Amino acid sequence: RGCTVIGLGAPEAMARQPVTAQGFHVRSIAEVTSALLGARLAVDQHRRVGVGQDAYHLLVTQPL
Repeated sequence: RGCTVIGLGAPEAMARQPVTAQGFHVRSIAEVTSALLGARLAVDQHRRVGVGQDAYHLLVTQPL
């Protein structure tokens, strides 16, 4: 069984981007993790890449 790696911008940083004014929805990491569980994917690892609060999130998932 393989894994999936999902890269996400920090929600706080994404909320400051101009695309949010165009209807782009920013979700918290908890919301994304919950949606992944609903899709039968468990978050095996959560890593941060970058520096500070704007560091990207990497979610490594495994099928349930």
